[in-house]
Amino acid sequence: MRVDKIQTSDRPVVEGWLFPFILEHIGWWSSHYRLNWNRVEMEQHIRANNLVERSCDDLFKADQNETELVRVLRDDEKPVGIVHAAIKASEFTRLKSGRLNWIWIDEDQRGKDLGSKLIKVAHDWLRDKDVAGVDLFVNRANESALSFYRKNRYQISDYQMILSHQHL
Repeated sequence: MRVDKIQTSDRPVVEGWLFPFILEHIGWWSSHYRLNWNRVEMEQHIRANNLVERSCDDLFKADQNETELVRVLRDDEKPVGIVHAAIKASEFTRLKSGRLNWIWIDEDQRGKDLGSKLIKVAHDWLRDKDVAGVDLFVNRANESALSFYRKNRYQISDYQMILSHQHL
């Protein structure tokens, strides 16, 4: 296994990872906002708004930015995981902090501690950039992600609260 920069040839694989990732998140948000979209409606929304392609474009643009990191984990030449991290200024303290934007391991490669390898790559890069700390967003329904981040010493510090339109 090796980690290197994202390559143009990775695009089909990364788009294949983005689709279920976006679908899962839209499912959670649909529920939170009481949209009650079914799977077909969510898939139509993703396709109609080019969400996979736009998200993939964003990753390739991020890789060109010195304040962002996009790295792919490979088994030989086959991509099996990805991490995207960034540097930002804290809104209130103005301290330079890190943000873990996305980490994904191919479904058939999960359970092999590969996510920890990718998070270490992001942490090492952020440490070299002298950030004060690292934050991320994870949906409370994503139990496997919550467990993974806790295993990697992350702690819950804030809650995002949502009020659906019908309660306004």
